[in-house]
Formats: sequence, C-alpha cells, structure tokens
Amino acid sequence: MSADTTSAAAVMGGHRAIREGPPVVLLDTWWVPKQVAHMHWLERVDDQTILEVHRVVSAVVEIGGAVGWLQTPTRVAIGQWLGEWHAAATTDRAGLALCRVSGQIQALGGWRAEPEGALGHVVELTKIMVHPDARGLGLGRLVVDALIDGADSFG
Repeated sequence: MSADTTSAAAVMGGHRAIREGPPVVLLDTWWVPKQVAHMHWLERVDDQTILEVHRVVSAVVEIGGAVGWLQTPTRVAIGQWLGEWHAAATTDRAGLALCRVSGQIQALGGWRAEPEGALGHVVELTKIMVHPDARGLGLGRLVVDALIDGADSFG
C-alpha cells in the first residue's frame, strides 16, 4: 500500500491519535460503489459508540468468534467494557482503535501494555474483530496496522 492509502498516525499532545486523513479507499470498481474507511481511537464513550460497538461484538459472537464472550453481551456490558478501555487509554498504556465505513463502526481492536515492571514493555494486540457484513474489505488489516502504530508509540 502506498503512503496515501494506508492509515496514518501522529503523536499529538502526548497521545497517539490516528489522523482523520487521508481516508482509506476500500473498493473502487465499476460494479461495487466506492467505500472509504476512517480510523480513530476511542476518545469518549457515548450512546452511539456503545450501540455501534455492540452491533459489531454481537454479530461476531453470534457466529462463534473467539473475542472473549461466550454469549452476546448486553449494551450495558459493552458500555462498561468501553469505559474500561477509555480509562486504560488515559494512562497511555492502551488504546482501542475503531474503523468506520459509511459513518458506522465496522471493525475494532485494542492494544494493552503489561503492567509496569519486568514485562512493562510487552504489548498485546487483542479483541480484533470485523462485523461479518464488512469482511473482505481489508478492515482487519487497517485495525492491526493502527494497533501496531499505537503500540509502537508506547515503546
């Protein structure tokens, strides 16, 4: 991928942020309308974000995705989970990347550093998922690239 079609990241105010531009063109053929993905980090937990993340997580769990839930979580559970991610992100030792297509979250994933100490430099990529209806668009790769960039900024 060229530099103008990959997700871009920049350090801003001590926090790693995925730039809004340039957007990533996912499909551009005569038989499939152009779709554009926008990557960003979870910055706040609001009702719309909870609803959209719940939609993705529920769909992945329903088809048996191994993402940490044995049953479809409630919206309240997703709100609490997002709150935990948001709190962890304020320590600069974690981040949750969200990928929007046509204005709706279709993919997400997180990175977390181990607690400070002997393994404090170890980072785990986790909870990477794409809504089944959006598979095949390369969103998983965009999320992983963003997570690697975020974890790399950590050290």
